[in-house]
Amino acid sequence: MKRKKIKLIKLLRNKLKSDSKGFSILEMLLAVVILLLATQLVTQAMDLAAKRYIESTNRSKAQMIMSTLSDFVRNELTTASDFVLEGNDISFIDGSGILGGRCVLANDQNTVCLKNIKSEKSYYPIVGSNNGTAFNYANNLRVRFDLGSSKDDSNINFVYTINVEDKTGKELAAGKYKVTVKASEMD
Repeated sequence: MKRKKIKLIKLLRNKLKSDSKGFSILEMLLAVVILLLATQLVTQAMDLAAKRYIESTNRSKAQMIMSTLSDFVRNELTTASDFVLEGNDISFIDGSGILGGRCVLANDQNTVCLKNIKSEKSYYPIVGSNNGTAFNYANNLRVRFDLGSSKDDSNINFVYTINVEDKTGKELAAGKYKVTVKASEMD
């Protein structure tokens, strides 16, 4: 065992003392290939991490948008008066005073808004910037909104669904809600 160590040390000393300076082309090529493989792995890992971050952020925004919109619709329906049900269209007098006058809840620019029937003025509960819309705020998320109603002797039952999707159509958040309003508030 000791002799093998001595031979190995002598071989290494001879290699170091020889005339060859630097690395051979094969050694350089091998080092470059290893470096390229390592770089490729790091690049793929970073790309995957970025995609997961965007997906996670969009899921969080979708939950926030759905929560805000469901509260917004519930508040509008419970504070409104003078409901008029015409087929699938439901108009009412804005009880919150945001727009005033007869309004409808509408899908507009991929979100839910309160729209004044006469002036066509809209109010969005989620706005990304002073000039932005909810669509711009939510990184290309889309909101689908369906509102239905039924009436019994003393109440109007509103059922609405909110679905938030990403730009590929993948559903990120969904909810179905029910609001009951006294029928005396109906025209």
